[in-house]
Amino acid sequence: MANDGGRLGLAQSTDILIGSYPIETAEGRRFAWVGPTATIVLPFRGSEKSLNITGWIPFDAHRDRNGVSELIIEVLVGGHKLGDLVFDKQET
Repeated sequence: MANDGGRLGLAQSTDILIGSYPIETAEGRRFAWVGPTATIVLPFRGSEKSLNITGWIPFDAHRDRNGVSELIIEVLVGGHKLGDLVFDKQET
């Protein structure tokens, strides 16, 4: 199930983060691996005007295993592109 505090009911994480694998747990931390392309659609309810995106990407593992020189996360809202998050090195 998605780590959502129960708000999604019985939804599986793979139903929410399309292109991902089921959530795993290691050393008390939860994570999900994703394929070359993954999509998440978040419903907009209320008057919030901001979106805080946090997380960690094991860039070195992606570079070594998949031969990628950068990872790009494209952020769209209402079908309009807001920008890209670009990763080209391991960050701590």
